[in-house]
Amino acid sequence: MNPPIDELKFAAVREAYEELGSDIIVQDVTYFGNVKFTTCSGKLAVAHKFTAKITGSPKVNEPEGFSHFKWSSYEDLEKESISSDLRLVLPRLKELLNH
Repeated sequence: MNPPIDELKFAAVREAYEELGSDIIVQDVTYFGNVKFTTCSGKLAVAHKFTAKITGSPKVNEPEGFSHFKWSSYEDLEKESISSDLRLVLPRLKELLNH
């Protein structure tokens, strides 16, 4: 059973602040959908995805997990080494960006 969307949205915003610091503003958070995928260890997982507008001064707040970040266009994102769950939602993201 999946948690309600509002709980997932709250968790997504909390994660944004944890990973990018408190000098950001997270707005227009919208549920994008979910994707089922298999982790590197072979376990089935579900990732809930959101879109949001982030402004301010983000920074790498969890250096043990991320060495850097950068803003990418969709075209550049297609060429990046990204997580398998994000790779699965790229077609839908492209559709959203083209509207």
